[in-house]
Amino acid sequence: MIYGWIGLALLVLAVYEWRRQEPGMAITMLALAAVNLLVFGHWLIWGNGNHREPTQDEIARLAKQKWQQAGCPKGRDIEFWKAAEKELKAH
Repeated sequence: MIYGWIGLALLVLAVYEWRRQEPGMAITMLALAAVNLLVFGHWLIWGNGNHREPTQDEIARLAKQKWQQAGCPKGRDIEFWKAAEKELKAH
């Protein structure tokens, strides 16, 4: 998470240097920010790595709940499974 803040600080410094009419320093800061994003950017996008996939039991439990709420329709089991899986992965 700290790397995201470092990248943001580098971008702010690049803008500051550009406004001070120091394009060489601004380009250096932008390059460092880009490297930071390329190397550590996955933490900015996907969090800190503590995210886990839902288990089959969790998906089954939620799918059954959705199925029951819909009145237990026949032949739509895959629909409820996919909806439950999508909902759990979104969290």
